[in-house]
Amino acid sequence: MVQTAWRVFLYGLVAATSPLALTTTLVVLRSGRGRINGILYAGSFLAASAVVLLAVVAVGVATSFSRDGHPAFQAALALAFGAALLYAAAFIRRHPHARHTVAPATPRRPNRLVEMTGRIEHLGPLQAAGVGIAFGIGGPKRLGITLLVAGTIASAGLGTGMGLLIGAGYIVVGTVLVWLPVAMYVVAGHLAEQYIAAAQHWVTERQDALTFWPSLVVGTVLVVDGVYGVLTA
Repeated sequence: MVQTAWRVFLYGLVAATSPLALTTTLVVLRSGRGRINGILYAGSFLAASAVVLLAVVAVGVATSFSRDGHPAFQAALALAFGAALLYAAAFIRRHPHARHTVAPATPRRPNRLVEMTGRIEHLGPLQAAGVGIAFGIGGPKRLGITLLVAGTIASAGLGTGMGLLIGAGYIVVGTVLVWLPVAMYVVAGHLAEQYIAAAQHWVTERQDALTFWPSLVVGTVLVVDGVYGVLTA
């Protein structure tokens, strides 16, 4: 159970360190109706993430042939995902974002982060909820991590209560950069706008580092944990 919770926590850290999710949250908070849009966005984001995780875990448990747990399978998942993270870190290091290599005077196309967040600068409440659902379900990265978490929980042979607790922990950790800025804005209101604007600029300028370091550190830990799990399973 401890090994399962530890691995799920690490998966949650990787899901949380998403420059796109954080920047989108900050843009929503600056969309003109910060409190209501932020609450609806964060609430729908968390709800969508939880529903997807519960659905996949339910399918995994229903199709499992054993409730005794599969430690070797969990360790193999951790090892494979850790190796993928290390590869991603190496790729980012070798292929930094274009802003580091293109001369300032050269016109360049806006990066994906700027393009996507630029589309949601002016949102109504229903649109904010819709964006939260879409991002909560996630793209390939978040959805892939959710599948890994679901497979880890389903294969661990845990009871319903413990499985729900570990799954809830993943949702809380994996969405911390969504619900935490919203909570801070709800409390501080317009006093936080200056800090939000500075944070949005900071994240946009450092998206490579915000992806590289979590991938390197968590990937290394998962590889070590996975190798140990495979050898002791």
